[in-house]
Amino acid sequence: ADSPDAKMLKEMFGNPTDMARQIVQWIPRMTFLLVVLGFWMSFFVVLRNAFIWRPKVEYPFVLEDLLKFKAPEYLVYAVIVGMALLLGDAYFGTRAVVWGETLVYSLGAIYFFQGFGVFLAFLTWMGIWGIFRTVILALALLLAWRVMPIVGLFDMWVNFRKLFERKKEKDNDSDSDKGDWL
Repeated sequence: ADSPDAKMLKEMFGNPTDMARQIVQWIPRMTFLLVVLGFWMSFFVVLRNAFIWRPKVEYPFVLEDLLKFKAPEYLVYAVIVGMALLLGDAYFGTRAVVWGETLVYSLGAIYFFQGFGVFLAFLTWMGIWGIFRTVILALALLLAWRVMPIVGLFDMWVNFRKLFERKKEKDNDSDSDKGDWL
């Protein structure tokens, strides 16, 4: 009469070779993810506290530039290669799947921040501010962290931020037209 927790632990530690193999496969992915996250967080903290160093150092970038981050277009080809390797294990072998996963996860970190910027632009367009915005951002990071890179990837072809601006301009134009008629 093993409990479900005991069964899970038995499965997890029953084959240490597979466990070690999975850990070794995840090391390059996690290293790249942590480096990208570390750089982004460092830039965010530095740009967020610009009032401290701005009088002493001339720097042309602000926090909005970090949030409007857009990945280079040629990285899409690497995502395509990664997806082909990931899906083509019958043709390329299981080692290619590991390379494909590493490429997709690593580039997903870059596209995550692009998708995060699009999501922030969407919240701004919706007029969501304050604690409600913070709660939505926290929930999105916890629940939609896999959707953010997809949005960032599709932002290469569909400029979502521009769509938000156009809709805002159309709304403003229609509001001013209403005022003229009254």
